[in-house]
Amino acid sequence: MSVQRAAQLVEAGLWLHMSGDVDGARRLFEQALKLDPSNQRAQQLLAGVATGAGFPAAVAPSPAPVDWRGTVTPVVPAAPAAAPKPSIALSKGRPSVPPGLRPRVEESELNWRALAAPMPGPAVNGEPPPVPVVRPVTFTPDATSAWDSQSNPGVRLDDVKPGLGDAMDLVCSPVRHEDASAAESQRIREEVDTLLRGARDLLDLDDHSGAMELILKAQQLAPSDPEVQSLRERSEKTLLAMYESKLWPLTSRPRVVLKDDEIIWLNLDHRAGFVLAQMDGTVTFEDLFEVCGMSRLDTARILVQLIDEGVIER
Repeated sequence: MSVQRAAQLVEAGLWLHMSGDVDGARRLFEQALKLDPSNQRAQQLLAGVATGAGFPAAVAPSPAPVDWRGTVTPVVPAAPAAAPKPSIALSKGRPSVPPGLRPRVEESELNWRALAAPMPGPAVNGEPPPVPVVRPVTFTPDATSAWDSQSNPGVRLDDVKPGLGDAMDLVCSPVRHEDASAAESQRIREEVDTLLRGARDLLDLDDHSGAMELILKAQQLAPSDPEVQSLRERSEKTLLAMYESKLWPLTSRPRVVLKDDEIIWLNLDHRAGFVLAQMDGTVTFEDLFEVCGMSRLDTARILVQLIDEGVIER
């Protein structure tokens, strides 16, 4: 009797699920499992309701047989019927089931609607529905837990470093600044090494002007680096010797060859214009080194440039 009643509960739960009452269907499946724990169909359907994955095709309910007996009456034209009013089931969002497809379950055999109700229904097999028991929870402040120092000596909250407070603490953290400073220093060191390596290669190729440009860039990144200073002094001495050899003898008096309107089109540097303005035919190269106010290397470079462009001659 329990197996047959469980099968009826499963069929009724299937139709409840099709009509949209998922909770009622779940209760009927649970009642069926209480009566017949080995009912695999009820287990599958209850699992499908719990996960929301739907029912497999093997357990879908088959429509009840339709009685087609009777006489065929002739079709009589009738007046157009009024539009049907929306039913309560449709207004609640539940799909309606055609009357011919509803299962024929007698109320005397199975009162499944009472079993599917949320409130406790009639007893099954003479047993009252279970009543949930609320047990009071007692708090014992003196009870030991896994976080106590006696039961778990490996956890000591005193040894834990306090965390940072807010976003401003993260920005102002000294550890963060030290890490950023170390990373920046490492990046600068690598860039300086690259520039110095390129300067040495140019010096080996006798390109002292290009090497000097790389050395000056490296000195901007690391002004106090002894290797940069040593390489700059070496390159400056070599360049100055090269420029002075082109100006030799330094006691000669340079004179301007081009006219003023021709000099304008040369687009000279302002420092070259200043050096050019000091030449009156009486000053020597050595005098220009003294009166221009620039370094000896820069003055020699400008004078060599003016000679190469044909602005002045010795």
